[in-house]
Amino acid sequence: MNTLATDLQTKHEREFRSYRDCYSSPASRNSRLKHPFKQVRRCILVAAGLIAIYAGTCSVVMAQSNSGSKPPTRACVDKTTKWGYVDSTGKLVIVPRFDATNSFSEKLAAVQVDGKWGYIDTTGNVVIAFQFNKATSFSEQLAAVQVGEKWGYIDKTGNAVIPARFDSVQRFSEQFAAVQIDHKWGYIDRSGKVVVVPQFDNAKRFSEGLAAVQIDHKWGYIDGTGTILVAPRFDEAASFSEHLALVQTAGTFGYIDKTGRIVSSPRLTSGALFPQHFADQRDPVEIGGRFDYIDKAGNVVIPLQLDGVCSL
Repeated sequence: MNTLATDLQTKHEREFRSYRDCYSSPASRNSRLKHPFKQVRRCILVAAGLIAIYAGTCSVVMAQSNSGSKPPTRACVDKTTKWGYVDSTGKLVIVPRFDATNSFSEKLAAVQVDGKWGYIDTTGNVVIAFQFNKATSFSEQLAAVQVGEKWGYIDKTGNAVIPARFDSVQRFSEQFAAVQIDHKWGYIDRSGKVVVVPQFDNAKRFSEGLAAVQIDHKWGYIDGTGTILVAPRFDEAASFSEHLALVQTAGTFGYIDKTGRIVSSPRLTSGALFPQHFADQRDPVEIGGRFDYIDKAGNVVIPLQLDGVCSL
């Protein structure tokens, strides 16, 4: 094995140990669970990182399992520092030539060459020229891009439909996007019109008609008019899925409904590994240092008492 492959393999092993620790018991994680929501995101990011690192020790590897009808999946190729894409069988379909890539969304992917971002289609053809400082995946036919120090939105032809005037932005969801102006977050519609005046310390995407917002370090939920429906009282809050949202209070997790009523007691010590949705009506949670599966009411339906689990 050459030096590059050896280095990549060593890095892969380190990242695998880190990825494994995301799912291990609290005794092995200690202080890393002081911010469980961050830990969830870290697990996901590390898992994504494994693909590129592992691919560097092989010829080509799929980044995820999908059907042949889905767009190509990004992968790294041995002895290069470039990114390309493979199909669902692992066949290389877009030759690695990009410095960085995003996953395909709505048949386009943001890619970087020489410090600038543009977009390619599923055949690898550049359809939006490399011109942006940063670029995100398309969502609801629009993508957020950074021009200079400001963010705006483009359509699939590359035209700026919402001029770059925001300090930070998020992807569109349910026709709204969270945007930041002068350190405060609000929401715009697809025309760029401000529909909820920037007033929040932080904000998340709309899901099932509600969005989590932060005021004075506490999280609550608003509707599309900006009306607060669930008063800010949580230390952390996830988006709603199947009428429930995971929230954190005083270091423990529980689920609330859209009125803010707690439907599962806040006795979970790290919440769900994947808190954005229920999988087959069940979610893995940590209770007293062990993992079980609960239903929407918070009842333990599979008392596995394991050191680590994945979503069903």
